Amino acid sequence: GLAIMMQLARDLKTLAREFSLAVVVTNQVTRDSSTGPLKPALGRSWSFVPSTRVLLESKEGSWEKGTTQRVASLAKSPRQ
Repeated sequence: GLAIMMQLARDLKTLAREFSLAVVVTNQVTRDSSTGPLKPALGRSWSFVPSTRVLLESKEGSWEKGTTQRVASLAKSPRQ
């Protein structure tokens, strides 16, 4: 599990560097119970892999009933 995931991360970084690519990987969030805190499904070790992290959230809009707003925020970047 973990060793394969870290090898995949190394391979993706190598491909990105050699071919000047941007690699986009998603990581779903989960929780232990309905009241537990949100946590990344790929675990804490994956949080050290990406150099840039964008947090995508949905928020119910107070401006119009039944609408949802999507918000993207920069959570981690080497340029911060």
